[in-house]
Formats: sequence, structure tokens, C-alpha cells
Amino acid sequence: MKNYKNILIIKLSAFGDFLFAIGPMQDIRKKYPEAKITLLTTSPFEKMAQDMKIFDKIIIDTKIKFNFKKLRLKKHKLNAFKRKLQNFDLVVDLQDNDRTHFYYWFLFPFKKPDWCGNIPFIKYRIDKKYRKNGKRIFNAFNKHKNQLYKLEIKKTSLPNLSFLKSENFKKLKLPKKYAVLVAGCSPAHPEKKWSPISFARLGNCLIKQGYSIVLVGTNHDKKENNIIKQHCPKAINLTNKTTIEDLAEIGKNASLCIANDTGPAIMMAITGVKTLILYSHSSMPEKSLPPAPDVSYLRKNNLNDLSVEEVIMKLGF
Repeated sequence: MKNYKNILIIKLSAFGDFLFAIGPMQDIRKKYPEAKITLLTTSPFEKMAQDMKIFDKIIIDTKIKFNFKKLRLKKHKLNAFKRKLQNFDLVVDLQDNDRTHFYYWFLFPFKKPDWCGNIPFIKYRIDKKYRKNGKRIFNAFNKHKNQLYKLEIKKTSLPNLSFLKSENFKKLKLPKKYAVLVAGCSPAHPEKKWSPISFARLGNCLIKQGYSIVLVGTNHDKKENNIIKQHCPKAINLTNKTTIEDLAEIGKNASLCIANDTGPAIMMAITGVKTLILYSHSSMPEKSLPPAPDVSYLRKNNLNDLSVEEVIMKLGF
């Protein structure tokens, strides 16, 4: 196995996918403790990457666009980007999409580094260990396992979020026994949302079981959480009041989490809290179920058909 000295890891987005990649990134640092490791990412994940304290350098991807009218790239931006990405002897492409395939061919036109990831037009070995019934397992964490297996990292660690420290958590003064409800998700995928009325009914049922209810989310989730609060008045509404660090701390101290298919659900599960994720027809549990010790799911083609009673039964109450 080569003793790589200058390594580039690529992980651009999105929130949930970045969380999936944390364990593999930490494993790469353990495998190459003396190497200089650079992360290529996007600005929303810069602070999280800095807090991980495993990277010697972080480069922000400016996502250079192709001008279709003039049929060319902005050469000065591309050349400046190229200069930032020189002299690597290994690239671990944890993003693995059309953009990073473009980087392989155009950012390293002559002397290409060893590339750990899919390369267009070149066969990519998929180990039988990561196949199921002859078909590839799509879970992103298993995909990263396969990539690290090529680097002779035979055991991929679950993401360790201990680096996320909240200075605000104590100020929230949350009760000892609480359940977190994540009722929002990407505005682009409303079909992934279970009804906020159903979340409110679930919240009232959990209150009878001795849980307090905590609602988390951003401005995109304000409408859903306000509806839940209206129909479940005892719920603690933390919409727009938490950082990523706060979310991690809330998950570590929670007793239970019920969530739609969204990034915060993945974070909650990874912290170790018992998590139930609700999937619609547009989600594949095989692809997006978090790598966590105590996570389960329910799936309905239309989440409007999912009853509160089914969720309660799944939770074991």
C-alpha cells in the first residue's frame, strides 16, 4: 500500500450526505496520520469541517459554471481553481457525481493522482461484500465503505460527532425525558412530509407516556411546527433557535426522535438516540437510512396514509 503524503478528500453536499461521510473521513485521517489532508467542500460545511480538526486545509468549491451561450468555461476561474488543487498523490472522491468526474478529467489533465472513486469510462470494482442479491447496495455509508476498502481500511467507523460542542444547550433548559419531532424537510420535496396534525397527535400521545415534546427546524419548517404547537400546546418549539452544534447535543440527550426523511433526522440518529424515520415513495431506506445503532423506519407510498396508531405501534407503546 502506498504511503500517501498529500491527500484530497472531496465532499461537497448535502447536509445528510456530509454526515454520512464523517466516519470515513475520520478513518482516512487515522490511516494516514502523517499525511497532509485537504478537504474540498462547500461553504455551508466549512465550520463543521474545521471543528473536526482532522484537515490541514479546507478549500471551498466555487462551482465554476459552464456558459452554454458561449460554449466555454470561465478560464481564469478554472485556472485559479486548478492551482489550488495541485500536487495531490491521492484523491478520495466521496461526492462521486458529474461535477467531481469533470474534476478528474480537467483539473488533473496530465499527471493524475490515484483516484478513489468512480471514474467515467473506466470500470470500477464493486466488492461482493457490498452487494445484495446481485444488486448494489445504494446506502451512501456502504458506498464509502467500498471506497475505503480499496485503501485497505477494512472497518469503516460510524460517524463520531463528539467534536460538535454546544455552548447554548444548557440555556435551552430542556427536561430530562423528551422526544424530538422533526416535522420539516426540504421545501423541494413536500411529499416527504408527514402531516403536522399527525405529528401533533403523536406528540400528545407521547406526553401521556411521560415524554416532553421538542420541535426543531429552520425557517422552512416554521409553518409545520406552528401547527404542531397549536394542536400540541405543551410542545417546546425551538424553530430557528438551534445551531448544528445544538442539534447534536439535543440528540445526545434525547430519549426518542421521530422524523421525516431529512438531514437533521440523520444527525439525530447518529448521536445514538432511538430514531424512527418516516419515508414516502420518493425515499429509499436502502439508500438513506443512517448508519446508527438504534434506527428504524416506516414507509408508505403516500405519507398521508400513515396513521398515528401505526407509528405508536412501531415505537412499542
